[in-house]
Amino acid sequence: MADLHVLGRGGYPESLYPYREHVITQIATGMFGVREETILWAPMVELKYAQGAKPGLGGHLLGDKTTVTVAAMRETVPWVSLFSPFPFHSVYSVEDHKKHIDWVRSIKPEALVAVKVSTPTDIDMVAVGSYHAGANVLQVDGGYGGTGAAPEIAKKSIAMPIELALPRVHRFLEQEGIRDEIVIMASGGIRTADDLAKAIALGADGGVLGTTELVALGCTRCGNCERGRGCPFGLTTTDPELSQLVEPDWGRSGSAGSTPRWVARTSCATCPGRAPMDRADLAEALIASARSLERPAATPIRPVEAEGGCGVIGAASNVPLPARALRQPLAQMRNRGNGKGGGIAAAGLVPEFFGVGPETLREDHLLAVAYLDGSVHPQVEACFVEPTFEVDHVVELPARGDGPADPAAGIRPPDVRCYLVRVRPDVLTSFAREHGIPHEHLEAAADEIVYQNSYRLNRAFYSATGDKRAFVLSHGKDLLVLKVVGYGDHVIRWYGLEELRAHVWIGHHRYPTKGRMWHPGGAHPFIGSTRHWCTTATSLTTPRSAPTWPSATATRCS
Repeated sequence: MADLHVLGRGGYPESLYPYREHVITQIATGMFGVREETILWAPMVELKYAQGAKPGLGGHLLGDKTTVTVAAMRETVPWVSLFSPFPFHSVYSVEDHKKHIDWVRSIKPEALVAVKVSTPTDIDMVAVGSYHAGANVLQVDGGYGGTGAAPEIAKKSIAMPIELALPRVHRFLEQEGIRDEIVIMASGGIRTADDLAKAIALGADGGVLGTTELVALGCTRCGNCERGRGCPFGLTTTDPELSQLVEPDWGRSGSAGSTPRWVARTSCATCPGRAPMDRADLAEALIASARSLERPAATPIRPVEAEGGCGVIGAASNVPLPARALRQPLAQMRNRGNGKGGGIAAAGLVPEFFGVGPETLREDHLLAVAYLDGSVHPQVEACFVEPTFEVDHVVELPARGDGPADPAAGIRPPDVRCYLVRVRPDVLTSFAREHGIPHEHLEAAADEIVYQNSYRLNRAFYSATGDKRAFVLSHGKDLLVLKVVGYGDHVIRWYGLEELRAHVWIGHHRYPTKGRMWHPGGAHPFIGSTRHWCTTATSLTTPRSAPTWPSATATRCS
């Protein structure tokens, strides 16, 4: 991961001179603090045309923040308001843009030149123009970043979301045949390693961090950056007293400590080459693969069922918490439910409870199936488990006999079987070949197979018009969801989960007040029960039977 830090438009502090090989000099529209020396020192020079948090607005530093120190760095007069206009008033064409880049290179020919822009609707043309002007790097700055000084209306209402801008730029540069000749960096809302991975998947080559570094230093996102003396925690302030609140060694450890985790989470970014199928094409392929699923039967239109105010609690900890820790909070929250449905969800599970190793729990899908009718589990396994998956382990969660909470409902808590499974290689290979999914996206293909399998299982054994005999509770990796007719704390007692430990817990009480008051599983199946359908000439219906991938058996599943 490259270790470069951009100055911003505020000039070059003397304290950074020893680290100048890691500092990017920014040339903003106000030209504050830009000297020949600062360009000579920099390995990269950035021309900032616009900021995603304030597109088309420029910048404004209040006079009482232009202290003597700030004025010296910006080479201006103390206690006078400073404006960075939009745009460069010397740039009104690609040719003018090129003159600025040539000016930088005439001072330091070997410098890399970056161009920072926001996300206008013609961002694709801006990208091509920057390439032809001679830029090495295009920084596409979205509106999700910025400090508290950026007005919310500007961040939310002016420019294009970065999720739309990145693929537009990537595809247009590909069409022009120049995609591999310019680097695209994403910024403006890249707060986690997951955000960076998504940006890379959408077409970026890397990301720029801002808010993440502030939070690592202690920023609470209170939004008071521009008021009074500035940041009350001493981070974004020109006040010498407030700036003493940040101890440099402590701040350095907080900022540096996050880097290894980012590198580990974004290791996909270091893979050589660019995937031949981008994420948009992959999504289209996966959607097309679902067209063979049986379309749900039409249901009569009826008034939306009102919910009387469900209750939800959650807990997350770096130390695994036992399920018994949820019982008291859930019991105290019963005023938010009426015993007609409740459940719990756990993520970051401790593998010992399931009798497997950490790798199995991390790599396998945990397919949790509720059996309302225990006699059907051989049929479910023959139709929807064995043909599709290699089963590494099975955990039985039989329901104890002291439920349900509402005897009038007449519904006993279902027995649950947790299958730790992997999609069979022949099924995965056949599915990928049929739908044109390349090898590097096999994990996404496996997730789609699991989803479609759950959809078919629920259609066969828990349809809207047929018997309710079995359904899928959850099918994620390192994730378990259980629900019953009752309260959420009943789940823990009825399934003997007191010692099940997990890093993340969610508890839920359902409070239906109209229409059908209960469902056999405490609520309709949330997993694989619905699908957004697209209109197509391809048939959307198949007989209700085993999955359509080649290894499926002919066992009748309806």
